[in-house]
Amino acid sequence: MHGHFIQAVRYNVFLVAVAPYIIALLVEHFLLSGEIQRRAAAILESKQAVCTYLVLYFVWFVVRNILKV
Repeated sequence: MHGHFIQAVRYNVFLVAVAPYIIALLVEHFLLSGEIQRRAAAILESKQAVCTYLVLYFVWFVVRNILKV
Protein backbone atom coordinates (compact mmCIF):
# COMPACT_ATOMS: atom_id res chain seq x y z
CA MET A 1 0.00 0.00 0.00
CA HIS A 2 2.88 2.38 0.80
CA GLY A 3 0.54 5.17 1.89
CA HIS A 4 -1.54 5.06 -1.29
CA PHE A 5 -4.79 4.06 0.39
CA ILE A 6 -7.18 5.18 -2.38
CA GLN A 7 -5.19 3.35 -5.04
CA ALA A 8 -5.13 0.21 -2.90
CA VAL A 9 -8.91 0.38 -2.41
CA ARG A 10 -9.46 0.79 -6.15
CA TYR A 11 -7.33 -2.29 -6.81
CA ASN A 12 -9.10 -4.32 -4.11
CA VAL A 13 -12.73 -3.33 -4.56
CA PHE A 14 -13.88 -6.79 -3.51
CA LEU A 15 -12.26 -6.34 -0.10
CA VAL A 16 -14.32 -3.19 0.41
CA ALA A 17 -17.47 -5.04 -0.66
CA VAL A 18 -16.93 -7.87 1.85
CA ALA A 19 -15.74 -5.64 4.68
CA PRO A 20 -19.14 -5.75 6.43
CA TYR A 21 -19.00 -9.57 6.43
CA ILE A 22 -15.47 -9.54 7.83
CA ILE A 23 -16.46 -7.00 10.50
CA ALA A 24 -19.48 -9.13 11.43
CA LEU A 25 -17.24 -12.18 11.81
CA LEU A 26 -14.84 -10.25 14.03
CA VAL A 27 -17.68 -8.90 16.18
CA GLU A 28 -19.18 -12.38 16.48
CA HIS A 29 -15.85 -13.90 17.46
CA PHE A 30 -14.50 -11.26 19.84
CA LEU A 31 -17.44 -9.30 21.25
CA LEU A 32 -20.42 -11.64 21.45
CA SER A 33 -20.88 -14.47 23.91
CA GLY A 34 -23.32 -17.13 24.90
CA GLU A 35 -26.43 -17.90 22.89
CA ILE A 36 -26.14 -14.74 20.79
CA GLN A 37 -22.66 -15.77 19.65
CA ARG A 38 -23.82 -19.29 18.79
CA ARG A 39 -26.75 -17.95 16.75
CA ALA A 40 -24.57 -15.41 14.93
CA ALA A 41 -21.93 -18.06 14.23
CA ALA A 42 -24.59 -20.42 12.87
CA ILE A 43 -25.51 -17.76 10.30
CA LEU A 44 -22.13 -16.20 9.51
CA GLU A 45 -20.12 -19.41 9.47
CA SER A 46 -22.72 -21.59 7.79
CA LYS A 47 -21.81 -23.64 4.76
CA GLN A 48 -24.13 -21.48 2.63
CA ALA A 49 -22.50 -18.22 3.75
CA VAL A 50 -18.96 -19.49 3.18
CA CYS A 51 -19.85 -20.98 -0.23
CA THR A 52 -21.51 -17.71 -1.26
CA TYR A 53 -18.39 -15.78 -0.27
CA LEU A 54 -16.14 -18.16 -2.21
CA VAL A 55 -18.33 -18.04 -5.33
CA LEU A 56 -18.41 -14.22 -5.20
CA TYR A 57 -14.64 -14.15 -4.77
CA PHE A 58 -14.02 -16.34 -7.82
CA VAL A 59 -16.57 -14.47 -9.93
CA TRP A 60 -14.87 -11.20 -8.99
CA PHE A 61 -11.46 -12.71 -9.77
CA VAL A 62 -12.59 -13.70 -13.27
CA VAL A 63 -14.42 -10.41 -13.93
CA ARG A 64 -11.48 -8.37 -12.72
CA ASN A 65 -9.04 -10.18 -14.97
CA ILE A 66 -11.26 -10.29 -18.05
CA LEU A 67 -12.55 -6.72 -17.85
CA LYS A 68 -9.31 -5.32 -16.40
CA VAL A 69 -11.24 -3.62 -13.56
